[in-house]
Amino acid sequence: VSRLASEGHKRIGLVAGERRSRHTSERLRGYVDALHDSNIPLDSSLICQGDWTRDSGYQAAEFLISQKVTAIFCMNDIMAAGIYDCADRHGLSIGKDLSVIGFDNRDICTVLKPELSTVALPLNQLGSCAARILIQMIEKHTLPSESLDLKIPCDLICRGSTADITDFSK
Repeated sequence: VSRLASEGHKRIGLVAGERRSRHTSERLRGYVDALHDSNIPLDSSLICQGDWTRDSGYQAAEFLISQKVTAIFCMNDIMAAGIYDCADRHGLSIGKDLSVIGFDNRDICTVLKPELSTVALPLNQLGSCAARILIQMIEKHTLPSESLDLKIPCDLICRGSTADITDFSK
């Protein structure tokens, strides 16, 4: 979302995952924080609920396109593929008329055209960290602290699905 804001986007839609998912709540917090840090007012009408499926991305895009967003951040790459489908139906070009960023860095990212920019989950790091915690629990015969709140940074992989619109917004 910060990247989209730095490219001049002010109307950035969000396609969220399932409501009761911790992933959804954490990614929503990131969306809100990034808007705040970029001095873009939160417009809750631009937040659409999805369910991690391609169809829910399509349905959310139908609404967000009607709201004249210039960019959409999607909480997973599968829903982002649905945004591509919807944009194509409306004659919009991803990476020109509409910028899209997904999350997960799944194989579909490089199959979509243009290739989808996405936030890559560091799965190897996550697995290693989980294994270390489990080994410590076994060796020390203890449960993890309730305050255990590890943060492992994710990387943005920039591909062709976004456009810098700062020149157009002047």
